[in-house]
Amino acid sequence: MDQALYYDMMTRRGGVFDTIRTKMSWLRDEEIVVQHDRAPPHRGKGNKTKLDGVRKVNGRKISILREPPQSPDLNILDLGIFSSLKRRISKHTGISKTTEDLKKAANEVYNSYDTVTMGRAWARLFVQYTEILRNGVGNDYKSVKHPDIENP
Repeated sequence: MDQALYYDMMTRRGGVFDTIRTKMSWLRDEEIVVQHDRAPPHRGKGNKTKLDGVRKVNGRKISILREPPQSPDLNILDLGIFSSLKRRISKHTGISKTTEDLKKAANEVYNSYDTVTMGRAWARLFVQYTEILRNGVGNDYKSVKHPDIENP
């Protein structure tokens, strides 16, 4: 993925911003924050300015929050979803032979996630934020696993 494809994915009709506005219509008067890591397509030339220009549509404001560099403990995908997805794809299909097989399996498995599973992932991220705050917001904290929250 490059910066142009990323921008298109975020802004096209039916893309990420459009889907957020549709699925989160009850937040009409609230600012919605989308958290991004610092992958090159996310921070590509001009993407921040261009994304900031389209985030205020139909009175809805969507802000982009960029994570600090090298912070997988603050990224819901790195913290739990990717490892869970990988584990479930392997059980679902075994080893994919082609890129298309892998894409199909990833979509099928991701779409099968239930709200309880996703809730556990968000709860784990919340525990992580709490631990970071408890330790003075610096990098001197240990990644924790809450005993009541299993991996998704």
